[in-house]
Amino acid sequence: MSNILIKDAQIVNFDKVFTSDLVLRNGKISKVAPKIDEKTEKIINAGGKYIFPGGIDPHVHFNLPTAAGNSVDDFQSGGNAALMGGTTTVIDFVTPRRGQSLVEAYLERKKEAEKCPANVRLHVSPIEWRDSTKAEMTELVEKYGVKSFKIYTAYKNSIGIDDDVILK
Repeated sequence: MSNILIKDAQIVNFDKVFTSDLVLRNGKISKVAPKIDEKTEKIINAGGKYIFPGGIDPHVHFNLPTAAGNSVDDFQSGGNAALMGGTTTVIDFVTPRRGQSLVEAYLERKKEAEKCPANVRLHVSPIEWRDSTKAEMTELVEKYGVKSFKIYTAYKNSIGIDDDVILK
């Protein structure tokens, strides 16, 4: 991948908009400064155009199995659609089968998500409470960096959990 210098861009951050140059090295921003004179393979004059951070879609269902069949988008097509709209990160779901380890379900889903051209994070959805559930959740957080768990209070006959499980 080449190094690119983008000149005179309006950079939009969470707290301000400012004019600056920036250098991309191997597809990642490596430097931001008001005036950069650095040799790169390519120079783009942004002419005051805006550069936004990529969006995050916190609720997608790629290749979601349902009684009617899988959802229309898989990780490849859904990820491509997200990127075309400026969304660079999607958050999908891990819903284990009854009796399946949360860690096993997470690793299966993570493997599926490798086809996604966008960044992928996964919510994990415990659908039951077993003796190992607490340890599995701890492992997901500490070893795999899982940041969120989603529980369903509806769908009691399939993936929903009862109040006593929520308290645990």
